[in-house]
Amino acid sequence: MDNFRDSYFNITWDLTKKHLIGTFGSRACWGKQYDTGRGFVVTIVEGDQVTVPSTETVRLKWEKPDRTEGYVTAVVVDGKFFIENIDQMFTVLGAVRADLEIWRGGKVISSATFYVSVEKALAVDAIESSSQFTALQEALADVSDMQAQVDAV
Repeated sequence: MDNFRDSYFNITWDLTKKHLIGTFGSRACWGKQYDTGRGFVVTIVEGDQVTVPSTETVRLKWEKPDRTEGYVTAVVVDGKFFIENIDQMFTVLGAVRADLEIWRGGKVISSATFYVSVEKALAVDAIESSSQFTALQEALADVSDMQAQVDAV
């Protein structure tokens, strides 16, 4: 598997209703700072009719806590809208405001706002843990043994 599409958040957007329905339930979508494999799979519904992508354009727009904004246009894969390459959404810690928009025939509809919670990444600049301290202790013991042998001569 060369991507994380199976782990993307699923969103069903019924254009006739206010709230989005998704795998994130009633809480916000989430990710860690600097995540690069997050995404959304969006199914558009109008009443009880699923929209099969044809000429529509779907975008995810966001505003990060530092007030910088961005958007990504979905790609269509297997009859669904996939929103990928949202790395910039995850650069700032906090609640990111987001919404979807669909363009059809020169007209646009926007979804209700939802939130993506960006959690602090741990150990971003950390040094990889290793057994170097143990190796240092062993080397010092070896030097001590050698010194004892030299002293004995």
